[in-house]
Amino acid sequence: MAALTVGVVAVLVALWAMGVRRGDFGIPWGNGDLIPVYSYAENLRRGNWFLINPDLGFPGFQDHGHFPVTDLFSIAQIAVLAHITPSAVAAVNLFALGTFFTIAVATYLVLRWESVDRVFAAPIALAFSLLPWHFVRAPDHAFLASYVSVPLAIFLVGLVARRRLERSRNRWLFPTAIAAAIVVGSNGVYYALMTTIMMGVVLVITNLWPRRTWPGLRTLTVAALVPLTTLGAVLINVVSTSTPSTGDSVVRSPAEAYLYGGNPATLFFPALTTRSGVALGRVLDLGFPTSGTFEGNALLSSAAVIAVLLTCGVVALRWATRSAVSAEGAIGRASFWPGLFLLTTAFFAMGGLGALFSFWISNDIRAWGRFSVFVVGIAFLVAGHVLTAWRTSRYRVVRVGSVLLGVVLAVSAIVDLSAGGQRLPLEWGRALNVELRDYVGAVEQHVDDDCAILQLPLSPYPESPAINRMTDYSHLWTYIYSDDLRWSYGAMKGTPLGDWGMDVQDDPDELIVRARAAGFCGIQVDTWAYANLSEAVDHQRVFGNPEIVSSSGRWAFFDLTGPQPGEYVTAPDAGFAVAVQTASLPVTWWMVEGVGGVRVTGAPGARIDVRLALSSPPCGPVAATIGGIALTVDGSKQQSLSVQLDQEGTASIPVSIDSAPCAIDGEPSPVWLGLAGPRWAPTEP
Repeated sequence: MAALTVGVVAVLVALWAMGVRRGDFGIPWGNGDLIPVYSYAENLRRGNWFLINPDLGFPGFQDHGHFPVTDLFSIAQIAVLAHITPSAVAAVNLFALGTFFTIAVATYLVLRWESVDRVFAAPIALAFSLLPWHFVRAPDHAFLASYVSVPLAIFLVGLVARRRLERSRNRWLFPTAIAAAIVVGSNGVYYALMTTIMMGVVLVITNLWPRRTWPGLRTLTVAALVPLTTLGAVLINVVSTSTPSTGDSVVRSPAEAYLYGGNPATLFFPALTTRSGVALGRVLDLGFPTSGTFEGNALLSSAAVIAVLLTCGVVALRWATRSAVSAEGAIGRASFWPGLFLLTTAFFAMGGLGALFSFWISNDIRAWGRFSVFVVGIAFLVAGHVLTAWRTSRYRVVRVGSVLLGVVLAVSAIVDLSAGGQRLPLEWGRALNVELRDYVGAVEQHVDDDCAILQLPLSPYPESPAINRMTDYSHLWTYIYSDDLRWSYGAMKGTPLGDWGMDVQDDPDELIVRARAAGFCGIQVDTWAYANLSEAVDHQRVFGNPEIVSSSGRWAFFDLTGPQPGEYVTAPDAGFAVAVQTASLPVTWWMVEGVGGVRVTGAPGARIDVRLALSSPPCGPVAATIGGIALTVDGSKQQSLSVQLDQEGTASIPVSIDSAPCAIDGEPSPVWLGLAGPRWAPTEP
């Protein structure tokens, strides 16, 4: 009950800190890396296997096996929520909110398992769940926000280090350890890797330590299950791969370990998004450079800083006074955890063990700054052990001080959030939600089901740089809000489907030809990709006027099923009759009156060049005025005119004859002028 209470409190505090109201669960909570997670939920909501999405990547499909997703535990939770919530957006938002509950509950239970007094386990669990790092990740990268793996990793490492699985009489311990290992192994490769490293280190050390026995089968099984589960998730990706690859969809370099490593200085100062960080910022310049660190300023609360400082003191005393350390004392109770604190910090630090791992083992892992939650998680555990030892001290001042420090940890973690730095961009989310619902709904009403829409500008997926104001993954928004449309974005770069159209992206005329041949029914343009309005107008002119524009003007839809700009149909109007081929002249229509017109039909609002093929009567040349241009036709003549179509997509070219009709055998000829062309529409008889 205490664990559940801590979890509920964490959720309530998170809702208050983020500023979420009842009606805000169905609106976007963030941008960037959160957009693909929304798309996963939409794909699962439609009943598809999450690695294969038939509604993205047209004229093919999205094959996510080229970009491994190992967060199967998070995917499973989102899959359930996607079928019981009204939208994919609501499913992911509820998942992100739920991570505050699961982390608080798991942390409390593990602290109690580690014999931390419940007086301290509750505030520490609450403080660990309410880290600023959590609030940054929830609206940006929901999978990383689910760092429930950290307390579970502490649980597993403790079991392996102490060999509790070999001598436990608790029949539920081994199954619980198996379940925890599977969750950690399927809850993100970063968390699984750090857990594997820590378990491997304690296995090696305990075997080298005097009078230690070799680990038993249960211990080895649990230790191996975490990396095996992760490898299984990767294998699922590989087996699911359906499209050939001509390159890597994501390329990493070892040097990126420096760019995305953590800055140790951030472990000793509260984030500027917290109340304590704001207060301290008035005295010190806490603007840590974000270009060299992954986490930047948004990392710890003051409660976490206290835990880190306390742990650093334990690290110093643990070995400096080793001979005098009592197993029951504050330093002795910390056991081997101060050593693992140093290990995780060494991987977290920019240029540390993480960089060596990238150079010597694999450069696919680069964001070592994400191990900050392991550093802080172990620091909170050490702090819990120290406070528990102090609470049984024979000195009353120490006992009272320990309780007060526990209260400070909980209160400061909550008060820190009053700075408002954790608030979500809900006004933006509400506006975007309304705009997308109205715009996508209008497009769906305009086109048939399963209509495929070409999204411009063409943008590689995944991990493509922003194009002016259009950020990465923005093309997924309209898919997330649609029910039965198909979209061009989302096929993996480096594959034939992902590179479709890239060779002609600067030739819109050819792109339209390919799009219509491939089966696209429309084009969508994200105008935020243009530097200014003038550039947007120039690039869209080739598509004509859009049929549908979103409320802010950001998205514009152009129908490809009707006549396109540059395409037109001409039909001789009044004053013309069907021609009778005479003297093998290539004439389709004869003008039989001195005044007539030609009707032109094309894309509404488009300006097009109409090409007319003119022929003089059999008896001689004729002077005429066509669309205000005076000319003489003697034999055959080609004439081009620039015509502006109205909003109905029509225009009329007036034609008049300036000379008298010629005579054949003394009789006036009924033919004034001939017209021929490749795209004539039949006239009514």
